[in-house]
Amino acid sequence: MDINMDDCLLCKAEKLTTWHYEDAGFFICDCLTCGVPMAVMRVHALSPLDDMRDAIKRELTRVANARYGPGNWRYDFELRGIKDHWHVHARPR
Repeated sequence: MDINMDDCLLCKAEKLTTWHYEDAGFFICDCLTCGVPMAVMRVHALSPLDDMRDAIKRELTRVANARYGPGNWRYDFELRGIKDHWHVHARPR
């Protein structure tokens, strides 16, 4: 099934919640559904691009540590609401 990327909420990247970081490759904002920080690639793909992995992890860790404290959160890689655009949530433990 082909997706029209104009219909993908993550591709649209509207600033509907607080944004914590953004660059040409990805952004970190609060999830519209659950309110936790999430990192989203700007490329419509099902897995993170290798050259972005370290930067995504570094910046999401910085945001999540500031919100929850070091060790008080975990990565959540499960794609629930939007299943065809990779993103990762930082959820409190």
